[in-house]
Amino acid sequence: MDSFSQHTNNENAGDIVFMNTSFIQKALADLQKSKDAFASLLEQAELGDPSAQYELAVRYMEGTGTKKDSVEAFHWFQESAEQGDLQAIAALGRCYQYGIGTLRDLRRAKEQYENAAEQDYAPALCDLGFYYEKGIGGPIDKDAAFDCYSRAAEQEYLPGICCLGFCYEAGIGTQQDLARAAELYAQAAGQGYAPAQCNLGFFYFF
Repeated sequence: MDSFSQHTNNENAGDIVFMNTSFIQKALADLQKSKDAFASLLEQAELGDPSAQYELAVRYMEGTGTKKDSVEAFHWFQESAEQGDLQAIAALGRCYQYGIGTLRDLRRAKEQYENAAEQDYAPALCDLGFYYEKGIGGPIDKDAAFDCYSRAAEQEYLPGICCLGFCYEAGIGTQQDLARAAELYAQAAGQGYAPAQCNLGFFYFF
């Protein structure tokens, strides 16, 4: 069967409309697969699988296979976090930080970041480091910020490397060392991390 169909209300060639039905069929098939995957994930999540609960929350956040629903996303992040999933704990912190699916609560956000950071989860270390650096949910603690970023950088986590570079550039929790800052920016930039590339560009520009 021809992948193109045509429809016309008269015999004028200029009125013929061509439609690539193969693209529509593929889109519908992909949509059905997404819905089926969501249903399967929901079943696993309801059985208590923390990984499935986290993935389900992400799908609710993105609207993949279902309608976007930040309240449901928060619920499943919470379910997964209660079972110790580090990704979910950090995500729950961001929900509290930005008021996603729940009331904004910076103190509870910090608690979640601390929980995951205690287990050396690099993204949470960066989130917590930012809290310490800016004094969010408590006093500014530049030494603690530097420590968090250092621990994240030790895991080759690119945002952590970049944040550590900024600490050396600005003298946050350590002595200012522009050479070390440039070295760290170059390390992260070389792996395609855009913020580090921008920071490194400023070094070259100035």
